[in-house]
Amino acid sequence: MRTQAKVASSVLVLVVLLIAPAQADVWDGNDDQSSKPHDLTQGSDEAHDLAARPGPVADVDWSRVPQEAYSSYEVTIDGVASQVETLELTRLDASGSTLLQTAAAPNVVGGTSRVLEWKNGSSPAFGLIRVQGAACGATCGKDAAYRIRAVETTIAVPRFNNIGTQMTTLLIQNTRPTARSVTVYFWSGFGNLLSASTSTFSVAAHGLAVLNTSIPATNSLGSITIAHDAGYGGLAVKATTTESATGFSFDTLGTYKPR
Repeated sequence: MRTQAKVASSVLVLVVLLIAPAQADVWDGNDDQSSKPHDLTQGSDEAHDLAARPGPVADVDWSRVPQEAYSSYEVTIDGVASQVETLELTRLDASGSTLLQTAAAPNVVGGTSRVLEWKNGSSPAFGLIRVQGAACGATCGKDAAYRIRAVETTIAVPRFNNIGTQMTTLLIQNTRPTARSVTVYFWSGFGNLLSASTSTFSVAAHGLAVLNTSIPATNSLGSITIAHDAGYGGLAVKATTTESATGFSFDTLGTYKPR
């Protein structure tokens, strides 16, 4: 009898879970207005929905991305429910009035996921991320769900040396099926930007760029950071320093921040 009671209790709990309403978007109230969005930062991974707002009116979700100078970022939406397959992911300026970028599918064959990849320049900035355009519009329920993630994509190369008989060559492989823009920043050992050495160029689809760093960063040593629009993992980077006096060489891999 006791075993039967336990089984019956377990079945009842399972039934309650199955018929329970979908969990509400915990960000509602903060992500519904461009004037007070929450921040998406390194490693953010959030579940949202586009359930219709009172009225009813179609929901629009807003987030804010703080951006360091000389850096790059990626924002992705995936885990898209069938009701919201038409989602539009866009990036706007801090005021929300100027459209900067509209997301595309993360691969050439399409799909329901969307990705934004971009570089920030020489000043810290805030940008707004907007998600809207669900097919169900003002009839969407809590099951009109999606996931949004953010990550910094700046690549760090801990060492270059163009002093004396040493010279560093930077190799950048683009693993993406489209050309991507890259900006290489050189920093002294004391963390000062060698601004005259900044180098921006395009890397062809599946291409390799080879940069002799002794040209932009003459008689300098320190570290390198790389901002780009290839997304997280889109570039493979290595710096090779050769010592002409001995013939020795030293490889330094470029690394991304952990997700």
